[in-house]
Amino acid sequence: MKSEIAIRNHNLAVRFDDILRRLLDRERLDGYEKELSEFFEFFATKLLSDFPSRKGQYFDGAVGLEATVKTVRQIEFRGEMWVGGNRDQWTEPFQATVTDKKITKEGIWIVLQVGADRAEGEVNAVFSTDT
Repeated sequence: MKSEIAIRNHNLAVRFDDILRRLLDRERLDGYEKELSEFFEFFATKLLSDFPSRKGQYFDGAVGLEATVKTVRQIEFRGEMWVGGNRDQWTEPFQATVTDKKITKEGIWIVLQVGADRAEGEVNAVFSTDT
């Protein structure tokens, strides 16, 4: 039996995939900006929090998002990511490129950059990590 966390994470991955598909179909970003901000906060936390340059920092959502459809299976997001640490909070440049590689059975990949730090991962794998 799947744990509640595994079910929730699966549902989040499905929701992210649904939003990606809608944006690739040229729906407007503004209806999804809040959810995407939370997704990008989650991805940044999972993918960047072990970086030495991020020790003691946290991510608090992406703002000012703009989306550009690059190909029929790829979309690029740009904006600012709220970062906090030591009782301060600031924004850093944010970019994420999301590519649907399901046609080659590779899933959905995200390449995420906050400031100078860059990481990537397959979305379902990121959602399935336990930290």
